[in-house]
Amino acid sequence: MNKCLFAVFPAIILSGCAATWEPLGTPTMTLQEANNLCETESLAQYPVKNEVATRSVEKQVSLKCNKDDDGCNSSGYKYENKLGVESYPLDVNINSRKAAFTACMAKQGWRNTSWLPG
Repeated sequence: MNKCLFAVFPAIILSGCAATWEPLGTPTMTLQEANNLCETESLAQYPVKNEVATRSVEKQVSLKCNKDDDGCNSSGYKYENKLGVESYPLDVNINSRKAAFTACMAKQGWRNTSWLPG
């Protein structure tokens, strides 16, 4: 019983991540039609624009040392934390695109009712 519940629980949690839309009055388009139109329009208005972003990260490095040195382990290495820089891609238009999509859906007569913006 517990194993079954444990297996089902993540599916229940993840199902809440999908956007839930409800009609505002009587929309002129189906949800799928409005979704396709707004996806296309928002992507045209705010295309994916990946830029390289950086962040500081702390990494543990091993340094060769004399076994008699302070902090040196028996294998002849000591470990220190060093600051470094890590690069990653970042879509700088994602928030504008999501806002344009949501506005377009509202214009088509649909409202997002999920607690996570989608």
